[in-house]
Amino acid sequence: MIVRKERLPMKEQIENIIKYTKKLNVLYVEDNQEARATTSLVLGEFFDKITIAVDGEDGLNKFNNAKFDLIITDINMPNMNGLDMIKYIRQKDNEVFILILSAYNDYEYFIDGIKLGIDGYLLKPLVLDQFIDILSKVTAKLQLKEETQKYIQLLKEYEEATNSSAIVSKTDSNGIITYVNDAFCDLLGYTKEELIGREHNVVRHPDNPSNFFKKLWDTIKNKKQIWKGTIRDRAKNGESFYLETTIKPILDLDGNIVEYIAIRYDITGIMNPKKRLEYLINTTKNIIAVMIKIENFEDIEKLYGSFMSEEVEIEFGDILLKKKPFNCEIDKVFAIGGGKFVYATNLDECHKDIEDIITSIKNFHKELNKIKLNINEIEYDLSVIISLVYGDTNVLENLNYGITKLEETKDKFVIANDLAQQHIEKISKNIQTIKMVKIAIHNLKIVSSNVDLSGLEVE
Repeated sequence: MIVRKERLPMKEQIENIIKYTKKLNVLYVEDNQEARATTSLVLGEFFDKITIAVDGEDGLNKFNNAKFDLIITDINMPNMNGLDMIKYIRQKDNEVFILILSAYNDYEYFIDGIKLGIDGYLLKPLVLDQFIDILSKVTAKLQLKEETQKYIQLLKEYEEATNSSAIVSKTDSNGIITYVNDAFCDLLGYTKEELIGREHNVVRHPDNPSNFFKKLWDTIKNKKQIWKGTIRDRAKNGESFYLETTIKPILDLDGNIVEYIAIRYDITGIMNPKKRLEYLINTTKNIIAVMIKIENFEDIEKLYGSFMSEEVEIEFGDILLKKKPFNCEIDKVFAIGGGKFVYATNLDECHKDIEDIITSIKNFHKELNKIKLNINEIEYDLSVIISLVYGDTNVLENLNYGITKLEETKDKFVIANDLAQQHIEKISKNIQTIKMVKIAIHNLKIVSSNVDLSGLEVE
């Protein structure tokens, strides 16, 4: 029997509910045949898929053999009552939605139902307005659950896509590794067991300066912002890798950092030598760098073309890879174009006096000038000039100014420390002189238009 109140739910509200409930799979448990028949007619208006059980034991068996979105059950039934059935169901599934439909309105039934985590309590005879109201709340929760599952599935898909194309790791708020993907292990040569539980600096290259990571941590920890940049890491076998990296702090609802996720891409193979050299220079405190330039390389390009000049660079680069200008740990030579090559390393790791290093470089210079290149049946007598810089300021600029100075003076070797600063000071002096002359002319302190500026140093 259905008791209708004078005020019915809005037609649109019912229609919206039915659009959703028609696709739900419902288990209806009721031992009273008359009540079961009457209520089933009403439920049939809202649900297309209804499975009927005649008591708690029957309901539990049918629940164990199928997947249901909603359970509607009576309480007082033979073999197993509704509350006991719910208890067993909750042990297996804590999320399925359950409504109690019963003639019993005892306070204890309400309390027991709440303890078991039911989603609604309806009294017989069924009141349509109340049923619509409860069903509206249940369907809203079901829709939210469905949307949540969709988002979870999408996140899994995104995670799978990211894991298949990127190098991923996660750490807790203290920087302890909690997760690495297979790509991370494959690149750096560690097993997951060797990494998880350790600090992330286990893969940090020692040439990275400490202030580099201070800025990084300030961004992600203090400012709680995303950090992007290039990090040099070291594999278990000592090999270096350059990784384009994005680190995102993961926040909870209160804005507290829960963990950090880092997504990387290996750019070692595509990072051009000049960029790699710049990175090395910028991340090494006390560097020693030697720039070697094939003398008159531009003439080779003009006379023989780009193919020949490239062959000269390749051949000479191979020679430099096999030789070292001084007895320091150098495993790379950077070919930066225009017939220029650079050796660079940490001066502190050389364990030699700078005077001894300079002597070694000069002897190395003599060896290079004895080399003859044979390319495409053309013999080329090699002649090189060398610019040396040590320290930590304007390294690349000083090297290039050193080469420029050698080309102007026709010398072969120069220690180019501070040449960039000297060049800046010269330009500044020239600008100041020109400014003073203009002021003097403007103030008519110089009356002749034939001003002699021959002493002005102009680059």
